[in-house]
Amino acid sequence: MTSGTITTSFTGLRLTVSSPLPFDDVIDRLRKAMGQSSLPELVRLAQQPITEAEFVKTVQERFVGESDFMLFAELGHAHGAGQRQRAVRQGHA
Repeated sequence: MTSGTITTSFTGLRLTVSSPLPFDDVIDRLRKAMGQSSLPELVRLAQQPITEAEFVKTVQERFVGESDFMLFAELGHAHGAGQRQRAVRQGHA
């Protein structure tokens, strides 16, 4: 295998939501709608001698939420005057 870099373009979507609900309630609802991924678990699953169809089925069952999205990363941000933001990286299953 040779080394190299592959660059792939994609179209993304940035979604900003304003809500009268408390910040923690919004984050809790978002987390409940999305599945939680675990990189170590995904790596272990990828190392199993299973078919692609079995891999997809297992990921769908274990890591994808009711919204059909899966959480990949979450970053917290704090700003002045008590403002809080959360950057969520999710992927569609």
